[in-house]
Amino acid sequence: MDFIRNLRKAEWYNVIISVLFIVIGIILIKSPEQVLQIVSIIMGVAFLALGIIRIIKYLNDKRANNELYFDMVFGLIAVITGLIVIFCTSAIEAIFRIIIGVWIIFSGCNRFALVKQLKEANLKEWIVSLVLAVLMILCGVYMIITPGTVVAVIGGIIIAYSIINLIQSIMCIKNSKVIIIEK
Repeated sequence: MDFIRNLRKAEWYNVIISVLFIVIGIILIKSPEQVLQIVSIIMGVAFLALGIIRIIKYLNDKRANNELYFDMVFGLIAVITGLIVIFCTSAIEAIFRIIIGVWIIFSGCNRFALVKQLKEANLKEWIVSLVLAVLMILCGVYMIITPGTVVAVIGGIIIAYSIINLIQSIMCIKNSKVIIIEK
């Protein structure tokens, strides 16, 4: 009986986490630029703090060996990285967006070879494959020209995961006695 109670308790915990993740996913979809800005500031400050700590460590220790020199170099790189992350958020997001978009377009273009092979084999699936290839290319173009899409897609994936987890948790809660009896 304790096992069933613990199982249900764990699944209710999963339900709560799933609902929380759905809310996070919605926020990521609704406000991707703001979320990206906040995350960039947090990461930038973390890099700055790490860099400053390393530089202070280097300045406080009077020994001059390669290990300490590494602290200074690492500290400077971390400070510069922090500043870039804080002040160039949109450029960093654009770079990722363009790389991912180009990759999706490239993949869609590669699918045209499959379309050609399916059509030459007189298979009906060539039409579906053609539509999917065109959709991939359009998705890639959309990814490139629309700011915030990377964050919004992550939000969508989080929501999808959470809904699947929520459904499985509810199924487990409803059937916990049956699961234990059959075991």
